[in-house]
Amino acid sequence: MIHITYPYLSSITSHILQNESYFGIKDARLIFSSIMIVILIPITQPDTIMKNSKLFYLVAIFILSFSSSAEVVFIERLDNSGNYRQIQNNSFSDKIPTQSTEMKSAIAGYELSQKIAFERSLVAKGIPTPSVKFLSSQKKTKPLYIEVDNGDWAYNLMNGKNIQIISDKGTKRVQGAPIIKFGRNIPNSGHKHFMGETCSHEIGHAVMNALYSGKNLPKNQGGEHTIDSIKSPSFAWIEGFAEYYAASTYGDKKFPRGYKDRNSAELNSSEGYIASVLLELDKNFSKEDIFNVIVDIKPQSPADFLEEYIARYPKRASTVFEIMKKYSNEEWPDETFITKYNQGSLPTLDLDGNGTGASFGKDSEIPSQSKKLAQKIDKTQKQMTEVSSYLARLSKFLDRIYSFKQNIYQNYSNSSFAKSYLNRAQAMIDRANHQFNSYQKYLVQLRQQEKQQINDFNDLQDFGSLSAPSYNSNDSNDSTNNNAGQVLRY
Repeated sequence: MIHITYPYLSSITSHILQNESYFGIKDARLIFSSIMIVILIPITQPDTIMKNSKLFYLVAIFILSFSSSAEVVFIERLDNSGNYRQIQNNSFSDKIPTQSTEMKSAIAGYELSQKIAFERSLVAKGIPTPSVKFLSSQKKTKPLYIEVDNGDWAYNLMNGKNIQIISDKGTKRVQGAPIIKFGRNIPNSGHKHFMGETCSHEIGHAVMNALYSGKNLPKNQGGEHTIDSIKSPSFAWIEGFAEYYAASTYGDKKFPRGYKDRNSAELNSSEGYIASVLLELDKNFSKEDIFNVIVDIKPQSPADFLEEYIARYPKRASTVFEIMKKYSNEEWPDETFITKYNQGSLPTLDLDGNGTGASFGKDSEIPSQSKKLAQKIDKTQKQMTEVSSYLARLSKFLDRIYSFKQNIYQNYSNSSFAKSYLNRAQAMIDRANHQFNSYQKYLVQLRQQEKQQINDFNDLQDFGSLSAPSYNSNDSNDSTNNNAGQVLRY
């Protein structure tokens, strides 16, 4: 008999392994995932997880889901009840270059957004860093669904949709599916670049949805627009982000672009402006930094994002200000704001004057050499403690999963269902062993690093109490363009 903490789960396991033909693979996987929760406790923090049954399920299901690249699935609606069918080798779907290098770059960004959002959700629940990285590496990326209809435009269902995909193999239910809608009658459908750029724009909306976890998205009314439209700040943020995303992945000669005779409020409501600023930040620094800010604060406008970006990366402030002024004809922010920022006299970073700016983040002092060394030692020691704790949990995890595998082998070796999970359990053991060996080597490196850091510190003064570590970053670059632009996407 399989020895599991909860007798009820134990009896279900016995029943499911002996009567596998009565269970669909999806039901079997969900039940098995629930059982695996008990085994997975050592790899996380027990107190945190025991208080959150949803986290229990998340940890198990993601460990069992093998990591994969995002898949693009073309679908067609069958009725108004959420039923769809998958379509392949279709004359219209072939016009969307999903296999091009540029489109793969857009899809890779979609994968990155899901990874960042997933990691943040685990961190928020108190999961330690090594466990977060391990679980994230096993996470299966959600597919992108492209619905083909008879319309003449392209748009994205920002909040996702619950659908059923019906095929000869059965019915697949998808919760909150990110759907991009493409009309067969969209103008310029014969131009690959236009179709690729448009699809990348819509993927940009899916990226934003992933970073917001489908919640607290900016409120906007939608509707027609061009890249030079002045709408609301929330509308400009949604569409400006998608324009930036398409330009940074697929390429768009219309960006970056500058604006004259617009005040700060109009610029904060201009999608073309924020798209140009984001594109420059992407080139000068990284897409991941942009995603990290978005996933943490869920900005509702361009100003919300820029305020937090500057607060988080204070050494980039001068570069951010230069970029903002470059595409606003030196209008935003004004010199008074920049002077006050440099003097440290701003109570908050409030670029749009709405009274809800980000906390002031400018560095107030340069730490001494001895303080820097003390901070480095403290950081290294914290890493050593965390890695040692992780190795202890991982060791227990290996013991339990090995014991679990042996129990299945001894009691249910003739079951084809059990054999599939034996293979999966072995793959899990192999990955955990590889992880264990890697972190053991890392711990040795940290010990050597700590020893050298302490020696360096003692060369300056007697070893004393240590202060908390601090973090920072910097960099820079350029670019410009101007053009009028019409757009058929939403």
